[in-house]
Amino acid sequence: MNAKLLSQAVAELCLRPDAQVGETIDKAKKLIKEKYRPVKWSQVSVGAQKIIAKVKGVCLIEVTTASALDTTQRAQISKQFGDNAFTTYKTNKKILGGSIIKKDGRVLDGSFIERLNKIKVNI
Repeated sequence: MNAKLLSQAVAELCLRPDAQVGETIDKAKKLIKEKYRPVKWSQVSVGAQKIIAKVKGVCLIEVTTASALDTTQRAQISKQFGDNAFTTYKTNKKILGGSIIKKDGRVLDGSFIERLNKIKVNI
């Protein structure tokens, strides 16, 4: 099964009226890990999340930080975006500090490396 078909299957699971988006995606991750080892979750995740977001009206938000956030920090960020948001978290040591937030095709770059680049341009 390729990633596109698996994305559609995951999305269909998530679109059931009783489905909680985050919980269902976690179950799908586990299923993919157990049954479809050649397919990476990252391949399915993006496709499935886009389908779910479109149908359920859920906003997809990606938060990238230099170091991993603890559960309290994640909860605070998720609370800021409200119930209609599905937030994913990534780490990237290259940004040095701060965060990069992607929402609805827009990027808010508050990373330290971006600030350094702006200073460099202004000098």
